[in-house]
Amino acid sequence: EENRALQIEITTQNFEAGNENGEPRFTDIPGDLASWIKISDPSFTLVPGTSKKLSYQIAVPQNAPPGGHFAGIMVKASADQGPESSGAKLINQISSLILARVSGQITESGRINKFFMESAGGISFPIKFSVRFENLGNVFLKPYGAIKIANWFGRNITELSLNDEGGNVLPKSGRRFDALWEDT
Repeated sequence: EENRALQIEITTQNFEAGNENGEPRFTDIPGDLASWIKISDPSFTLVPGTSKKLSYQIAVPQNAPPGGHFAGIMVKASADQGPESSGAKLINQISSLILARVSGQITESGRINKFFMESAGGISFPIKFSVRFENLGNVFLKPYGAIKIANWFGRNITELSLNDEGGNVLPKSGRRFDALWEDT
């Protein structure tokens, strides 16, 4: 949709868990999955009104450790500078995350290490329940579940789903999942 040519550069970069909200933190650590990815055309010019299909291959080394490996394919676009340019350059970048699993000695293990609720002053609605799930294994996990709320007599009042979005928890990290109980 640009009215001028874009210089496109494609790179790869490993990532790990950045915080307990599920945001990735890209790292400059060499090797691992980012170095296994080969992009068909890592640099090119895209003229207005055109598109380009890209492909990539992942070549897993024989000695790759089993478990989860995580990288992003980074696509950086910058507009060509015209002759009357101020020298400033606007660069846009997007990434596509790749979560790979190398077979071998796989450990799928996790636990809830914190469960708490928050409300706006006392017991009033809405009430936010939070669960912090910790991944103890070596592959990513996609935990899911529900919080069931019952009255003093054991009758179910409501059920709140956790992780309906399908968020992943990377190995050796934790992630917080929230559920909101609103007065109905």
